Amino acid sequence: MKKLTIAALLVSVLAVSVQFASANETSQANDFLILPFWFHVHTSFYGDGGGETPASIAAYLKSKGYKGVVLTPHSKRLSFPDFKKAADEQNTADFITITGREIIAGAVSEDEARVMCHINAVSPSENPPVLDHKYEAEQLDNILSELDTEKAFYVWNHPWACSQWEPYVSRFNGIELFNDVGPGFASGASYDVERKYYLAALKNGTKLFVISGIDMHTMMQTQIGDYFTYVFPDELTRDSVVAAFAAGHTFAAFNAKVRSLSARPAFKPYDAPGGAFSVSGTIDIKLLGGPKAKFILYKNGEEYAPSTPVSFVRGKKGAKGYTDFSFSFGDKLKPGESACYAFEIPHYMYSSQYCYTAK
Repeated sequence: MKKLTIAALLVSVLAVSVQFASANETSQANDFLILPFWFHVHTSFYGDGGGETPASIAAYLKSKGYKGVVLTPHSKRLSFPDFKKAADEQNTADFITITGREIIAGAVSEDEARVMCHINAVSPSENPPVLDHKYEAEQLDNILSELDTEKAFYVWNHPWACSQWEPYVSRFNGIELFNDVGPGFASGASYDVERKYYLAALKNGTKLFVISGIDMHTMMQTQIGDYFTYVFPDELTRDSVVAAFAAGHTFAAFNAKVRSLSARPAFKPYDAPGGAFSVSGTIDIKLLGGPKAKFILYKNGEEYAPSTPVSFVRGKKGAKGYTDFSFSFGDKLKPGESACYAFEIPHYMYSSQYCYTAK
């Protein structure tokens, strides 16, 4: 057998490393990571309303390949420092646990089931104040002013359940999509309302990051489908992940996985040398007999067909019912022009905005 030279051996090892990295969702590409998270998750901790401990949730997500979770307990009866301690114990070298809270605005009914003007907030405070029921839904500005004082970021939860906040969507940092979806794939009236509000915000020039809100109270909800909030931070640390949410580096997905991505969405505009840019990626979609997957591009909130056509190509079937798709889009901006783009794969995936300035 011919012996490998040292140089050949190094080339062989490098090739294996590159192959491994391309298949690994936590791999570094273009100086950012691709991390699947759960967002909007409840626990059995006292004062919350879920059925699982932070430890059991973290163990489940690790077994499924997720890289983090944003826990958002109801805060009315919660000891936040005790909860944060229990949650922080789940942090490991390859898994990030972030403690937020879900804030309820409005008068409470006996079972709290009808109180649906809710906000998920993530604050740097070690013991943020309890804001549940301190304000009515009509006092949204007061709630958000307190959260701004905390230097928190905040997400409008299940928008379909609080239509009175529709005129104020621009006041939020993020919006929750894929909450209360139908069985098998995202569908139904609630999905349509969430989509309507997000697209209206884009048309108004609002920069909102998107999350996929499982609103997990019981593990039975995992039978509905696979929820993924993809976040694209610089590194696998809590601070970097939180900064990535605030900067708009997210996708919201239901039964859809991101495998590769050439550029992450960002609110701060990228320079587009000569006015040109392009974005490409590969994703897997679990179709399950649901709607046909198609790719829709928006420019400044309006559906858009650039001069170079969008590419969306179906590939091979993969594991566990997922099918490969590749996509690419780009544009040529006029000198000095700035624009923000977002894409939608109806029922499966939304991006936050890709903003560019022609240079």
